[in-house]
Amino acid sequence: PDFPVAAQPESRPTPPAATQAPSKEKKESKGSDLMSFDEASVAVMDSDAEPSPFLIDFGTRPKPAWLVENLDELTLLNPNGEPVLLPVEIDPQLGVAVDGLRELIWSSLWADASAIHIEPQQKAYQLRFRVDGVLHTFGEVPIREARCVVEALRRLCELEPRPERLAESGRFVAETSPEHVFTYRAHFVSTGLGPRAVLRRIERSLVTRQLETLGLDLGSVALLSKAIEQERGVVLFCGPSGSGKSTSVFCAAGTIDPEGRTLGVVEATREYPIASAVYLSTELFASKGLAELLGEAIQQDSDVVVVDSIADHQTATVALEAAVNGQLILATMDAPDVYSAITRLIGWGVEPYLVATGLSIVTSQRLIRTLCPACRRQYEPDPAVLEKRGLASLPHGAFYDAVGCPKCLRTGFQGQTGIFEVVQINQALRDVIIGRPGPVELRRAVTAQTNQTLQESAYKQVIDGTTTLPEADRVLPSD
Repeated sequence: PDFPVAAQPESRPTPPAATQAPSKEKKESKGSDLMSFDEASVAVMDSDAEPSPFLIDFGTRPKPAWLVENLDELTLLNPNGEPVLLPVEIDPQLGVAVDGLRELIWSSLWADASAIHIEPQQKAYQLRFRVDGVLHTFGEVPIREARCVVEALRRLCELEPRPERLAESGRFVAETSPEHVFTYRAHFVSTGLGPRAVLRRIERSLVTRQLETLGLDLGSVALLSKAIEQERGVVLFCGPSGSGKSTSVFCAAGTIDPEGRTLGVVEATREYPIASAVYLSTELFASKGLAELLGEAIQQDSDVVVVDSIADHQTATVALEAAVNGQLILATMDAPDVYSAITRLIGWGVEPYLVATGLSIVTSQRLIRTLCPACRRQYEPDPAVLEKRGLASLPHGAFYDAVGCPKCLRTGFQGQTGIFEVVQINQALRDVIIGRPGPVELRRAVTAQTNQTLQESAYKQVIDGTTTLPEADRVLPSD
C-alpha cells in the first residue's frame, strides 16, 4: 500500500522554539561528552528549503485528542525525568538534531506506533514504524542527518561516551500532558552500515486498565480475578515476544489492594510503574541473577511478587517453591501456549509435583489487529473455508474483509485487542502432571480444562466482526 510521506513545509506543525541553554558551568562539565557534528550534517538538518524527513504527514488519519499541535509542547525527559534543554547557542548542531528527534516522536504518536526503527541502508537510513504489531516503512533519511538524531538519542538517554559502542540500551520519556506520559526503551547497535536504533514505546497508563479491557471474556476475567485474590500460587502469563503478556501481568498487579498486601516487583527496566509497589534497585540486576533477585523480593515479606520473566530452571523453582509456601507470584514466560509452558517447566528439570502444586492459572495470549470501521467491507466467505475452521455451524453476524483507507494508513486495520486461553490448574490436571504424562495425554488434559482455546478466542473476534479470518490465521500458533 501507499504509505504517507514526509510532510510538505506548509503542512508542518509549528517548529519547536529553542529552549533555554544550560548554564556555562554545566555545559563545561559535560564538554567531553559531546560528539562533534560535522558542518555538512548541520547544513542538511538546518535547511529550510526541504521538509523534514522526520515529520510525516498522515493526512486524514485522526490525531489522538491528547496529541499536541505544536511540537514545542512535546516535552522530552531524560531517565531522571528532567526536561531536555536544547543548547542551541552553545551547540546548535545538537539542538537541530533534537528537533528532528522531537518530530520523529510526534509523527510516531500520530501513527500510534509501538516502536520506531532507524535502520542504516547502503545510501540512506530507513524509517519504519511498528503499527498494530506490523512494521511499515515511512521514508528515508540522509545518512548524516540520521546519525545526528541517533547521537541525540544517545545523549537523551544519558549514555556514557565510549570509543567503541557495539550495543547499548537506555530510556527516555516523551510527555504531551501529565496524563499522557510515554516511556521509550532505546536500543543501539553497531552494524556494518552504521549505528542502528530501535525505540519501543511503553504507555504507563496501561497498568491502570481493567482486565476486561484487554480482550478477556467475562469467564476468564472471573477466573483470573479469583486467582489474584488468593494468598498463594503462580499466575503465569505466556506468549511469544510482542504478545502483550507484560501488559497483562502488570494490569493484574494493578488490581491488588495495597492496603492489605505488599507488592514487590522484580523487573530491571521499570517500564510499568505501580505507585504502591516496591521495585528492586536497577543496580542489583548488574550483579545478581533473576532467581537471586526473586529471593530478595520474597525475603522482603512481599505478599505478592511480580516477575518479568521466568526463563530458566532456577528462577522457575524459586517462584514455584514460594507459591507452595504461601506467596502469590505473578509472572510472564516465553511459551506459545499453556501446554508448552507446562512442558517447558518440566523440561527445565523442575519437579512435576512442584509444577502441579505451585501453578494456579496459566494464560496464553496473542495480540490481534482490529478492523478499521471506516473502510471494512462485508462479504460472504466460502462455506468450505468456514467448515474447515469449524465455524459453519456457529451463529454469526456479518463477515468483514480489510480494505484500507487514509485513516488506517491503508492497512485495513486500526488498533489491537487480545485473544486468550486461560487454564485453571485444578486437581484433575494436577494429577495428570504429577503422573509424568506423555505429550498427547498432557495436551488432552490441558484442553479439557481450558475456558476457551486461543483458536476459539480468535475466531470469536471474526464472528463478532472485529477482525478477519486471515488475521486470525496469522496470529494463531501453527500446530
